[in-house]
Amino acid sequence: MKRNFGGGVERTDDSVKANATAFRLCQPRREPVNSALNAEFGWPLQHLPSVGRAWSHTPGFSSGQTNVGAGFNYQTSWLEVFGQHRKVGPNFNPEVGFLERTDCICNYLDVTFKPRPKLRGVRELNFEGFIFYAPDTRHVLQTQEWQNTFRIEFNNGSYSDDDIVDVFTQRLIEPFNIYKNIFIPVGEYHWTRHQFTYGSPQDRRRIAG
Repeated sequence: MKRNFGGGVERTDDSVKANATAFRLCQPRREPVNSALNAEFGWPLQHLPSVGRAWSHTPGFSSGQTNVGAGFNYQTSWLEVFGQHRKVGPNFNPEVGFLERTDCICNYLDVTFKPRPKLRGVRELNFEGFIFYAPDTRHVLQTQEWQNTFRIEFNNGSYSDDDIVDVFTQRLIEPFNIYKNIFIPVGEYHWTRHQFTYGSPQDRRRIAG
């Protein structure tokens, strides 16, 4: 049987909100149980940061059972900046919900510049760059990706969405089975991707990429 407890505080003037939730997996008496507690504090004003911390307790582990993070999201009509930092312990167990990965110091930064210049036929230009850097809690790199993208939107509905460069680094700590007895061996892998996409005006249903 699973029990959960939740609570929250929210101001209608968009100044402060907080939420805390606890989950516990209940098993027959005298058997070990796993429990998790989550607390988040945020400010709905779009230019202020948010922070959160989650704890879990699994019998047999004495450390590495936290998920701590902070982030910010800045938005205007011509600029968007989003950043996030999380440290997830190797033994953290969220109990419910989805967790992308454990044992990670995950850092993400995305900046998008979207001017609307006075160019004939052009509605908006868009320049985006992001980086995701994710070593484990021992500071050994597991995943890294950085990308630069250019987009242009035209008044007639056509567009171009182009990844100028997308660079990946991925470390496999165990063989990855892709099909039957075919495996990618353990190691660190690097690859680069480029993409060009063009979409025709709305009255001409053609896309090339």
